[in-house]
Amino acid sequence: MLSLYSIFLFMPQGWEWIILLTLIAIIAGGIVALIVFLTKSSKNNQYVGSGVEVNAVQQGAPPKTWLVESILVTLFCCLPFGIVGIVNASKVESAFYAGNMQEALRLSNEAGKWTKIGFGIGLAGTIIYLIFTIIGVAVSNY
Repeated sequence: MLSLYSIFLFMPQGWEWIILLTLIAIIAGGIVALIVFLTKSSKNNQYVGSGVEVNAVQQGAPPKTWLVESILVTLFCCLPFGIVGIVNASKVESAFYAGNMQEALRLSNEAGKWTKIGFGIGLAGTIIYLIFTIIGVAVSNY
């Protein structure tokens, strides 16, 4: 079985830095996306909309919008599914403050679904790309 170190030994000059920087960028992007998925944003109890304060305890807190996660998926993972997530996420709070809680929950679920699908496809694509890159570099040196 080939290790990364043995692959680096057979690479032409300069390739090890390109692959190393690519791996670092992918790992850093994955860590940032994972942190965002695992943490929940806390919101204040007071919301301001059209100049009128609404107490979130009386109204209930709006559902999770998935907006930040959708933007990160769009930038780092899978553009089409991230855009669908952004569109749905941007409508969540509008539906909530319009008094349509059912629609807000549906949009939140849709945004979460497409964001998770995009993240999974992006992660799978990255892993497949790395596998083919490592195999290609290992085979090209023989």
